[in-house]
Formats: sequence, structure tokens, C-alpha cells
Amino acid sequence: MTEVIQGLPERLSKRMKFFISIGEYSDEIEFMTDAVRRLIETKEKATDQWTINFEELITDIKKTNKSDQELLLQAETVRKDIWRRKYASGAGQ
Repeated sequence: MTEVIQGLPERLSKRMKFFISIGEYSDEIEFMTDAVRRLIETKEKATDQWTINFEELITDIKKTNKSDQELLLQAETVRKDIWRRKYASGAGQ
């Protein structure tokens, strides 16, 4: 853990020491443990929300008789069309 703490950029190290000095944390290990816990919780919440949104999107898709290849081709066509409308229109077209 000491190697991780020594590898922190100076600005982050100073902020960590500040929170320890005001009694928010008892030492560097407690600070780093809390930081990692909060990061993991944030990532899990974001992942959970993405999963919920993805599941909602999937359930909204109507059933089709198209093959996987036809669906991939259709998705690629739509992606290219969106890109053209968003970026290529300003490139002199």
C-alpha cells in the first residue's frame, strides 16, 4: 500500500494529508480504503443503471425474422447515416 501512496500525484497526496490532518481519517490506509470503496460503489451504480437501460431497450425491440447478418448490416447503415448527418455535413458537402 505504501507504494500506491508514494505513487500518488502531489496534489492528491496533499489532499489526502489534509483530510487526515482534520481527523476525517486516522491514517493513509483508512483514506485509501474508503477511496477504493467509494470508487467501486460508484462504478457498480453506473453499471447497474446501464444494465437497466440496456434491458429496457432490448425489451422494446420488436421481434424480427431478419438474420443476424442482416441486422448487423442494418445497424452499420444507420450508424454511417448518423455519422454523415452529424459530422460530414459540415465538411463542405
